[in-house]
Amino acid sequence: MLRSEWGILLPFHFVRRVSLILLLAMGSCVAQQSSHIVPAQDRTASDDIGTSQSSYEPDGLFASEENRDEPLMQPNRDRLAHAEAAHASEAQGNRTVDKKKNTGDTEKPQTTLVEMRDLPIIWLIGPYVPSDRPLQPLTTDERKEAYLRQTFLTAGSYVASLFNAGVEQARDVPSAWGGGMQGYGRRFGSLYGQFVIQSTVQAAGNAALGYEPRYDLCKCTGFWPRTRHAIVRNFVTYNRTERELRPQLPLYAGALTAGMMSSLWLPGRRSAWQEGGHSVLSQVGYGSAINVVSEFALDILHKLGMKKK
Repeated sequence: MLRSEWGILLPFHFVRRVSLILLLAMGSCVAQQSSHIVPAQDRTASDDIGTSQSSYEPDGLFASEENRDEPLMQPNRDRLAHAEAAHASEAQGNRTVDKKKNTGDTEKPQTTLVEMRDLPIIWLIGPYVPSDRPLQPLTTDERKEAYLRQTFLTAGSYVASLFNAGVEQARDVPSAWGGGMQGYGRRFGSLYGQFVIQSTVQAAGNAALGYEPRYDLCKCTGFWPRTRHAIVRNFVTYNRTERELRPQLPLYAGALTAGMMSSLWLPGRRSAWQEGGHSVLSQVGYGSAINVVSEFALDILHKLGMKKK
């Protein structure tokens, strides 16, 4: 009876032992795998480190079999040195660009002033814009230079005052000043004083509005187109864009102011508004004539065989 019972239970004990062994083996495998599981945060960090290291480890990173466990860090140091050098070079380049920019800003007016002073016949007609050069907005220093030259350093302004003084002396206007050199000197001083006042008010108005104070030679050809250009420029000028035309308000405001102030020194009782209106009408006629002369001055000098400077 015992043998029959043992024969029946033997397979059951054998299966139970085998199952126990398999369960223990599976548990050991699961424990071993769980020991290699890395948290997401740590895994990301380790992956980043591995990636960063692999990106800096080219083929042949290990010098030899002897020091295979010690990676060479020279490539990392070279890359770091190269990055620092590039950053320093970029900073130096930015400083150089800023320095050049500042230098260019300071040198531009000087260069333009030199070009203005070297213009042909500038001593005769004052600052102007040649027909082969584009219009450029003037700086404050350039406007000062243009004002001084147009008012005090241009022969044409003195010639015009001398000519008008001779006309007024021939007309005996004003009669209280009489004739001779004394009367002629008074008339010249009065006319030139009006011119200085007009030029000063005009320069201030042009600077405030950003208007172009110089006469620009016509880029056209032919006598009549150039003459029309000269007459039109007595009534309009360019604004700060150097492309849009605007009325010559500062020019005629200066003429009106100069005429009104001349009533302070002219003999007899004078109406300031009447003298101002007379000065404005004179600007219409004389201003157009002066522009025409300025337009063709270079051609006239060239025909006469004279130097243009």
